Amino acid sequence: MAIRIKVEKKVNSKGEKGYVIKDFELLKRTKLPALYFDLFPHCYADCYDEEIIIEPSHKGNYVTFAKGEFITEKELDSLLDYLHACGENLRKVNQKLRKLEEEWNGTVEFII
Repeated sequence: MAIRIKVEKKVNSKGEKGYVIKDFELLKRTKLPALYFDLFPHCYADCYDEEIIIEPSHKGNYVTFAKGEFITEKELDSLLDYLHACGENLRKVNQKLRKLEEEWNGTVEFII
């Protein structure tokens, strides 16, 4: 599944150009392989699909981006960089899991 984010161009009350997060498609934590959370950064949707949660490092901190939130161009660039890195980490994990499943298959019989 691809990560998708839809934003709308806006100017806020301070006259700053930016974007409002309109929608996104991202897997929830429970739908991701456990091995993915050993890598950083990783990201997932909250249980209500209202926030993107990014854990950039093992230090326990996280960053959130919510639907309807105004973000600057710099913040959008940062968000997109994180999402790209998260997607790459998930791709690596999925490849590793596929390889392990291919190597570790078959039937074993034990006679005691």
